[in-house]
Amino acid sequence: MREEAGTTEGHTVKERLAEIKIYDLPDRLDAVLDKLNVARESAPPEYRHAIRLEWECYGDYDDSVEIFYERPVTDEETSVREESERQARARRDAAERAEYHRLKRKYEPS
Repeated sequence: MREEAGTTEGHTVKERLAEIKIYDLPDRLDAVLDKLNVARESAPPEYRHAIRLEWECYGDYDDSVEIFYERPVTDEETSVREESERQARARRDAAERAEYHRLKRKYEPS
């Protein structure tokens, strides 16, 4: 799973390697470490030093640990995001213009 975070400069992407429910954790330490190492090995070598764990604890059956790393956004991802934002602005502007003309016709007789 990818999730963009950060400011305009220095955007990062959160790459999820695994999410393990607490009830899925083995009861033996070696088995837990094996599970964590599988997630670690799935990350590109250049990001393995930055792998983090985030515990989501609610005090119930759905508690979990998320294993992830963050990496810089690529130029292609930035271009896609900027194009998407441009299209969203264009749609919003078109909707606002249409609403303006609708209200103008309603309140300013010809």
